[in-house]
Amino acid sequence: MTLVVLVVGVFAIAGGNALAEKRVQPHARPSQPTQSEEVKIRFRTRQTLDGAYHAQARHVPVESGCDAPRSRDVIAPRKGRVVRLSLLAPRVDDQPDVRRWCIGTYRVKVFFKQTVRCEPPLQCGDSVATAIGATTFAVVADD
Repeated sequence: MTLVVLVVGVFAIAGGNALAEKRVQPHARPSQPTQSEEVKIRFRTRQTLDGAYHAQARHVPVESGCDAPRSRDVIAPRKGRVVRLSLLAPRVDDQPDVRRWCIGTYRVKVFFKQTVRCEPPLQCGDSVATAIGATTFAVVADD
């Protein structure tokens, strides 16, 4: 029993170190967009990983009607490359062609999802997207 606990503990410690190495320092551009502007989240990769990145923005504080947009997935490039994730303003409910951010602050989290590969005939589960960095931007009113 002690051996099993020890082995599990070693894997938990190793997993925590691996996650720490994946952390990034994202920046929002523009940092003060207007209500209709697209926001790009940029960061430089710290290592070569097999998986994909995406970003999720949430209005702070959470308000009804202020949706939380998500970027498309971007395949992880080699170490040292810049990743750009685009966040479009959410669609307005009664006007499907109109996109508009709520005025105020948005907190953006960058997530990484590891690719899981198993040799046939093994079947393996999917990995979980893990938050690896965060930034904010403040939406100002359109002129």
